[in-house]
Amino acid sequence: MVTTAESSGSPMTQASTSLVVNASNNSGLTISLHPLPILSISEHYTRDTLVKGPSCKVVGVLLGTQSGRELAITNSFEIALLERGSSGDVDMDTEQSGKGRAYDVDREFLEERREQFKQVFPTLDLLGWYTIGPEPTDVDSHIHQQFTSIIETPIFLQLSPNEPETSPSRTNGEIPVRIFESALGVNEDTAPDEKIGKSTGNKFIELKYSVETGEAERIAVDGAAKAGGDDGVGGSALVTSLTSQRNAVTMLHERMRVLLAYVVGVINGTAQVEHSVLRQISAIVATLPVMTESGFKDEFLTEYSDVQLTTYLATLTKSLATLNDLTDRFNAVYQKDEGSSAKGGLAITEEQDPQGAG
Repeated sequence: MVTTAESSGSPMTQASTSLVVNASNNSGLTISLHPLPILSISEHYTRDTLVKGPSCKVVGVLLGTQSGRELAITNSFEIALLERGSSGDVDMDTEQSGKGRAYDVDREFLEERREQFKQVFPTLDLLGWYTIGPEPTDVDSHIHQQFTSIIETPIFLQLSPNEPETSPSRTNGEIPVRIFESALGVNEDTAPDEKIGKSTGNKFIELKYSVETGEAERIAVDGAAKAGGDDGVGGSALVTSLTSQRNAVTMLHERMRVLLAYVVGVINGTAQVEHSVLRQISAIVATLPVMTESGFKDEFLTEYSDVQLTTYLATLTKSLATLNDLTDRFNAVYQKDEGSSAKGGLAITEEQDPQGAG
């Protein structure tokens, strides 16, 4: 089962940036966006923001399938950037509103990650790239121009996590995601008031897209949404599992109380006797294990001891592996030093007695 939600940019939003052309899109592309890349991009942005600060540059690539003019964005992964004039990775700290910095895509890292994903997902191709921000900047235009040499017609996805829900582009509850493609020939075909100058690099045209969710994806997204809890504190898979078990035990207890009240009513003569119901109750009771309080306590303590012992053995095995590794390294260094000392002593002996002992 697939659910689809249409989303597109509004003219007001398009007119707010100098790099987005307020023109109709005639490319005929049909784009479907799946939940996994949205979650991956959000996780990438959250992680880099916590580590590097809120002004870091977040960039990655989009993976998916293409059939004619139909694109399906199903996955993504992050990439490394090189600062212009630098030979190493940079922390991608401040973008200064798209000015003052220029980044180059680390193609060696990109190709390595691309080959790794190709081995796991052979049907997925490189479709474009993504970043974070309210609108495209000159830095984004420079990066997009580099992707045009890697992909023939790359698409550009931009996530705006700080965009308020009252924004004109989200009047119908759309997610804060916009997708663009290069506006080819915009310098010649647009009106004079829409031209910005050739020095700004690529211009972009916003594309319409749909969010498609399959059955498995919807279950995964629902589980991820519930894992954090209502208060967002202490949410984990363990808490979710324990909460589900508690609800199941509570429901079982309530139903047992109903059955017990019915049996007590039959015994007291306040409830009507239904032999079929009594037979079903008897069958349910017969399937339950008979256990005294002391027996339950003994079994619980046995399982608890087994778990503690397993944890202790795992910790002990890890400590022994670390100790073994340390011993091997110590022996290697000690043997090397011993060999060097032996060679030095032999050389001194020969110098003192050139003719030998004989």
